[in-house]
Amino acid sequence: MKDNHVAILLEDIQSQFKVFGEGLSAVREDVGAIKTQLNNTNEVLLETRFLVKDMQMDINELKIGQKQTNQRLTRIEHTVAQHGRKLTTTGPK
Repeated sequence: MKDNHVAILLEDIQSQFKVFGEGLSAVREDVGAIKTQLNNTNEVLLETRFLVKDMQMDINELKIGQKQTNQRLTRIEHTVAQHGRKLTTTGPK
């Protein structure tokens, strides 16, 4: 191989490496942007998890309150029913 053939091949290889390097830089930038988006998404997901846990606790408290309210209402209905029977059995003669 002659010197100018070798020089041409070296120039071609250098050019290809330059193009490859530029492409690699673009890929690095894209990966960096994706990492940033992923980190932001993870933060939002963590915040959402905390909110969901808080909501689950609130729902459980509401269920307990509803159960207590239902029990009280049942007792009140029972008491009213008993008083109603007393009123009708002890009414005016």
